[in-house]
Amino acid sequence: MSLLADLGFGVEIMVRVRLQGIDTPEIHNVKHGTPERKAGMFAAEAAMRWFEFAGKVVIRTTKAKGKFGRYLADIENERGDDLAQHLLSGGHGIAVDKDGNAIERRDEA
Repeated sequence: MSLLADLGFGVEIMVRVRLQGIDTPEIHNVKHGTPERKAGMFAAEAAMRWFEFAGKVVIRTTKAKGKFGRYLADIENERGDDLAQHLLSGGHGIAVDKDGNAIERRDEA
């Protein structure tokens, strides 16, 4: 996703990030009308809705870019709600480790 980050002192920068800890269905380079693209669009819409009500957010990134030129990022709002966890709880992706391998989710009681 592309985000406009406010660095303070009137400095803003557009950054490309990939959410850390989640793998969501693709929307780019996927044929229109396919189940994967539809699922990816639902995930993107859920993320946009989260940002609408998030207020201020904090973006924490890794120091190195991934293979597609994006930083891995954790994104939280000022209440401490995590975007990736929000998407996971809505069924919009699968949990992955730092290497992108699927990990088993354990639901809290």
